[in-house]
Amino acid sequence: MEVDYRLNFKLSGHSGAIISLSVRHDGKFLASGGSDGTKVWELSGRRAVSVPASPDLRGATTSLLWIKREDDIGEALVIGTHAGYVAGWREETSGMTFTEMWARQLSEPMEITGLAFDAPTNRLGVCHRGGVLQVYTLSAAMVLHEVFSFKIQNCVPRAIGFGSMNGDQRELLLFGLYCGKAYSLNGRHNFDSQQGLEYWIDHVSQDKAAESNGVLCIDDPSSGINLYRLTERELVKSFPMKKTARIRNVAIGDGCSSIVSGSDCGVVYIHDRRSGKLVAELKIEGADWVQTVAAGNVGGVPYIFAAQSRETTVNDILVYHKQPNRRRFLQRVGETFFRLFWAVMAVAGLAFFYQHANITLVDRVVERVLTVV
Repeated sequence: MEVDYRLNFKLSGHSGAIISLSVRHDGKFLASGGSDGTKVWELSGRRAVSVPASPDLRGATTSLLWIKREDDIGEALVIGTHAGYVAGWREETSGMTFTEMWARQLSEPMEITGLAFDAPTNRLGVCHRGGVLQVYTLSAAMVLHEVFSFKIQNCVPRAIGFGSMNGDQRELLLFGLYCGKAYSLNGRHNFDSQQGLEYWIDHVSQDKAAESNGVLCIDDPSSGINLYRLTERELVKSFPMKKTARIRNVAIGDGCSSIVSGSDCGVVYIHDRRSGKLVAELKIEGADWVQTVAAGNVGGVPYIFAAQSRETTVNDILVYHKQPNRRRFLQRVGETFFRLFWAVMAVAGLAFFYQHANITLVDRVVERVLTVV
């Protein structure tokens, strides 16, 4: 394979299926959620940090999203649950503890299926399986205020995302699970268009790297992964995958250069975004279903996170990091040696010049003294 990812370490502590993973944008924390609630991991120390208890009445954690206001230096974690609750956690100044800022249940509560945040407008979008879409604003004090709530008939929302600006409003995109349609919401209650993607949408990945390029990644269990350009609503590229009836999450990683996909055969697949070529396969030992994947940068190095999805046992999160390309690595070593060689030569030249300049100066002084005498 062309790209080399190596298993770096494992994070252990979840009991039951892991449903959602989300990496903080600075690579400091990984959030994971599943049937036993939500955990936050400090990646440099490879350990779980202190978090609020997950009440049983909220159900399993189904969606996770790190958000950051443009006027705030910190990031908050938004959590969606099976019972229709949405909660916000924030990191304490100590850095090893998270506290809950707010928690509320959506109207006509059902499983939260999608979360999205738009930093310029400080709006948080939430959708659930019952077809309800709710939009909130997040104040500077991280207080949640509802803007509007809207129910879409005959649609099971699978994911939402913020699109392009339309006047002073940001377009809100909603993707249906079974209907294969993408809905565009402009303003408070105006669905201006229904863009038929003609695919069974399973999981949508739209991270910071993708947003800057206007790229949206959608998984179709019947065929594979499809890449769309948000502005033109057009299919850019398809990545064929084995047909499956199980959930298969996707992620956009390595500076938007790779597409990462889980599977129901214990393998994480990595495709090159531009060529569409399969460049790596990560085989998960003892796993037949890798439902959840995530991608991010930790210390400037691309990382991939894959979670086992067994229902009734302890599941690990496997953490992979990208190895430098051998040819590129040797090239960098050669360039470094070349620069070091010329630096040594320059220092040697200066030393030679300084030494001989001093000898010449001494000779002149002695000659003048002898002349005076």
